[in-house]
Amino acid sequence: MKFSLDKVMSRIGMHILRCYNVMRSKSFVKLCVFSVLSVMSMGLAQDKLHVCSLAGYIPRPVVERFQQKTGIQVVCDAIESVEALTVKLYAQAGQYDVVVMSLHPHILHSVSSGLLAPLHWASLSNRKNIDPFIMRQILRDRSVFAAPYLWGTTGIIYRNSAHTGPSVEGAWVFSQAYVRRGKVAWLDSALDVFASAALYLGIDQRVWTRETVLRVSRFLQTLRRFVDIVPADRLVERLIKNEIHVALLWSHDAGLVIDRTPAQTFRYGLPKVGACMWLDALVIPKYARHPKWAHAFINFLLDPFSLRDVIVDIPGYSCVQPSYHHRSMPFPLSRQGLRSEPALSAELERLMLR
Repeated sequence: MKFSLDKVMSRIGMHILRCYNVMRSKSFVKLCVFSVLSVMSMGLAQDKLHVCSLAGYIPRPVVERFQQKTGIQVVCDAIESVEALTVKLYAQAGQYDVVVMSLHPHILHSVSSGLLAPLHWASLSNRKNIDPFIMRQILRDRSVFAAPYLWGTTGIIYRNSAHTGPSVEGAWVFSQAYVRRGKVAWLDSALDVFASAALYLGIDQRVWTRETVLRVSRFLQTLRRFVDIVPADRLVERLIKNEIHVALLWSHDAGLVIDRTPAQTFRYGLPKVGACMWLDALVIPKYARHPKWAHAFINFLLDPFSLRDVIVDIPGYSCVQPSYHHRSMPFPLSRQGLRSEPALSAELERLMLR
């Protein structure tokens, strides 16, 4: 290819001149300043521990005590749903150091996707405060990636004036003859509804087959047109407004309803056939910038004083320390109540983690 050396040198000279003029311009100066500030802000952000959870999961007094004790600054981000958090973990690896997630299915899916780092249990001295039964659930799922934090159940909340009886019946939300009366709702969580229906039908959830899945699915389809399916926050409002009388709901949301209505207006219980148990745990993303700080924060949250603040600050939740179980639930898991750890463990053994 033929070319003129003079023309090439001329074009190079013009390009250098343009760059010089741009460098002298105000826009270039602003760009440089913005770049420097961005780098500085990234450096400052990396000097803080970033935590992500559902709103209200980590009380502010606990965070402030951790900051005073360690000198580590903590930034807590609240999200609307665990699903949104999972999307963030995929899209923005390394943004968070500690995350609160549900064991089933989100933590197990995140582990299989390679999004989480295994915990160094030797550095978690407060692991001794975790209820042995709950710890066995973690080990059963071979999840060395999660430290149990909060737990609860998926049961039935009902208005006393509309329903009286010696015990809570699964038929209240799964019997066609009953739900046809109206004002019955299910929580907008396919996993909880499906698992609760399976318990009502007497299906052993430890061994799923295609036939049992189809059986539960067809059963729910026969009831669908008689039942409202409502997100948890809206379901709380509709129960309080007397628009719903009976609902399948998470225990912590049932606690909100009970707290916001006159005494004895609502009751919450577990069907005699059993109920689902959910477990939220603390995890560290694989690309966390401060894994040592993250372990220190998780260990601090498992301290008895921190767990005490959690159950006082968050109605309807139970923490993982046995001595606080009976205080944290707004209702007993059995009519005899939870007076001792053995009684609790016996009651929990019939629950199935979702």
